[in-house]
Amino acid sequence: MENKLFSTRDLNLASVFITLKFPLVSIDFQVEGDKIVGYMNFTGCKELYDAETKFWAGNLAVEPRTLILNMRGLKSQLTNTYKGPRVDTSTFKRNK
Repeated sequence: MENKLFSTRDLNLASVFITLKFPLVSIDFQVEGDKIVGYMNFTGCKELYDAETKFWAGNLAVEPRTLILNMRGLKSQLTNTYKGPRVDTSTFKRNK
């Protein structure tokens, strides 16, 4: 599991990872039906997988203000990335 790319479309989980200082590697977009969905990619490691397990079990604590700021920043980054003036959405992967 070490050093594989961990990808999630869950904004809450990605925001928690960022709050826990796991760096966002990239964002990939794909078209799902009539929606454009962003997948946030992180480098997989034991600590990240442990944090994911604790997140889904409800056993993870983070500083709330930092989490909210990180979530707002990530939402802004997602929106600005795919709605930018030089973005060609026709190149996004299409999920059938």
